[in-house]
Parts: sequence; C-alpha cells; structure tokens
Amino acid sequence: QAEAPPGAVFMRFREIILGGGADQRDIAFYFTHWLTDLAGACTFPQEGCEKFVLQFPRKVLMMFLNSFPFVQQLSTLTETQVYEAYLQWRWKTHEPAMGELPEGRGSVASLRLLTMAGRDVLEAYRALAAEDQDVLEAEFARTGCGHGPGCDFELQAPQTRGGPAFLLMYAPALLATNKA
Repeated sequence: QAEAPPGAVFMRFREIILGGGADQRDIAFYFTHWLTDLAGACTFPQEGCEKFVLQFPRKVLMMFLNSFPFVQQLSTLTETQVYEAYLQWRWKTHEPAMGELPEGRGSVASLRLLTMAGRDVLEAYRALAAEDQDVLEAEFARTGCGHGPGCDFELQAPQTRGGPAFLLMYAPALLATNKA
C-alpha cells in the first residue's frame, strides 16, 4: 500500500533471506500468513472468512496477491529496488491508465500517493504549493535503508539523506476516506 518506506517493509526480511534463513517457499508461506492474519483479526473464524468474501475489496486482494513476485526478488535486489519496481508496476497497471512513469523530482511521492489513495489524491498533491510539495517529496523519497548501492530510488536523484523514514500507518485508508 506504500504507507511505509522500503526499509521498514523489507529490511529485516531481506537480512533473513540473505543470511540463509529463508528461501522461496518461506516467502510464499510468509504471505499466506499475512492473509490468515487479516482474516484472524476477527473474533470468530466465520467472521474472518466473511471479511474476505463480503467486505474485502477484490481489487485490493488481487493487488496484494500480485505483489508476491516482487517480494520474492529480495534475494537478488535491494529493498528499494523491489519497492520501486512494485510502485512502477502499480502505476503501469492503474485503471484508468496514468501515462508515462513520473521521473525526477517528486516521482517517488507521485508513485506512493497513487498507490496509497488513487488519482484524486495525486492530483491534490500536484496542486499544492511548491514548498509543500518539497516537504512531501523529501519525506516520500526517504528509504530507511541507509546509504550505499541500491539504497536510493533510481527514478529520483537522491535529494534527501539521513533522518528517520516514517511509517504512515493506515495512511492509505485515511487518504482514501478523506479525499474530498
């Protein structure tokens, strides 16, 4: 959902993979666990099943399932490279079509905002004053992965280094619910 920077999402998991503590089957199991964890968040098992059948948007579930191949690349790509490939895929497969991938300044903010909340929020971001866009660009471009090869987003030249990268828990729901 792009609410967290790549370091917060993948760093520990990648360390385990590279350390030989996980293979492709483990990654698949990890995602299966995520799905059951979502269903198990309900008090009664039947309510968890109903959640997926009746309440969970099919589009969201399909995006989740289609993200699996990206995460399976953590053994060969950095956290940021995996995350950026996923964000680019979301842009390219968005309906209606978004056109060319954004590049350069603000590209990461654009990709993350579209993934989190859709076209309306992206348009609102583009309408912000330049100094407000600058703040969001800098914050969304932070990876939380430190410095080194593959740590920065390739679409956007590194403009902000250091500092914490914040996880915006439930930001997609907040933005989607309050876009008006």
